[in-house]
Amino acid sequence: ADTKSDSSSQSFGEKVALHYKVALTDATKVQFKASKSLVVIEEDVVAAPDMLLYFAQLEEVLLSDDLLLAVSAWNENALSPYVSSRKRLLRVDTFSGVAFMLSVKRFQRDYLPNWPRKDWDKHLRKSVGRQGRQCIVPEMPRVKHVGDSSLDMAKKERSNAAMSASLYFSNAGPLEQIAASELDDTPYTLSVEVYSQRLAEELRAATLVEDLQKLPHPLKMRFKNATKDAQLVRRDENHFGWRVHYHSEQPEKDGSW
Repeated sequence: ADTKSDSSSQSFGEKVALHYKVALTDATKVQFKASKSLVVIEEDVVAAPDMLLYFAQLEEVLLSDDLLLAVSAWNENALSPYVSSRKRLLRVDTFSGVAFMLSVKRFQRDYLPNWPRKDWDKHLRKSVGRQGRQCIVPEMPRVKHVGDSSLDMAKKERSNAAMSASLYFSNAGPLEQIAASELDDTPYTLSVEVYSQRLAEELRAATLVEDLQKLPHPLKMRFKNATKDAQLVRRDENHFGWRVHYHSEQPEKDGSW
């Protein structure tokens, strides 16, 4: 990487992308070149006591499945009180980031040579940036943000305290949390074929909820600017549906859920 370029002429997104490229190149080719995997953690997060155990249990899954880009400890769609399981894992068509584990070999081969000039995280959220690969995320996040604002210049300052992983950090002690954190899924159950079949079965067996007030714990727009991260969809003159989805180059366009 050219680290001698004039940084004054670079945009914020360009500086961050270059920083990550230099750091990840050094980590995968120098510092940890003999390692099979690499865990990357942003500076403004606090880890749950079982975060490293979470990654350790999923390293085999990541390394054995070439259709995976990363395993993340962050779930940006986790909303209380609908997130409760430490053991539940999701296979998603996005890149969650924040705290994630990469295959060193796969990352060196497929991603470093094609690293974007700017907005690296947005690039990896797109299918073309991920090269069609998916990511594993937990239902219950293993990290929480502690910063007051996002480094993404596309977003203005936002509060992270209300709807974040902090809601799922148990009051139990670290030893109790770790003891309860053995995952149920295996490389077999997380394979794309088995996971897709299980997801389809769960959707067919699910109960359709047409009114948010009929949920066990009705969602409430309690927080200022909450709709910036959600999408209100008018269904008729007096009713709105609320849906939450990952940022994607092709977000769903029909109906609401």
